[in-house]
Amino acid sequence: MHLHVDDDGFVRAPVGLVYRRLTDIGAWSSWWPAVRTSAIPGGEEAWQVAFGRRGPRCQAIPGTWRHDQGFRLALTGDLEGTLEFWLEEGHGGTVVHVILQADSAARRPLRVLARFRRSARRGLWALKDMLQAEVRQAIGQDA
Repeated sequence: MHLHVDDDGFVRAPVGLVYRRLTDIGAWSSWWPAVRTSAIPGGEEAWQVAFGRRGPRCQAIPGTWRHDQGFRLALTGDLEGTLEFWLEEGHGGTVVHVILQADSAARRPLRVLARFRRSARRGLWALKDMLQAEVRQAIGQDA
């Protein structure tokens, strides 16, 4: 079954800072609730990613990097397709778009979709909270 997610969230932080945090896939586990990442040994940059405790598990290979505008990951595993983070500067911060285009051979693909959406939403909230606190601290406001 083909799955599609198009979600977004606003982060009151500069687009360059958001880009640096998102592209550090190995650090996702430090701020994205219940997401686990581990590097896959080998020649190319590849990651094992679990989107939540019972969510989809995939191999993610970065494919397209667009400096300060986003990047795309090729996914294999429970989701077969692409996951894209697209960054849009505006309104004193950054709109982070999460776009999933994937197929799932799971017995219950709608459950896989719901778990991915929940994980993506929690990730956007956590990214927002972390970066906005970091920006406030950098300009001397209390976090």
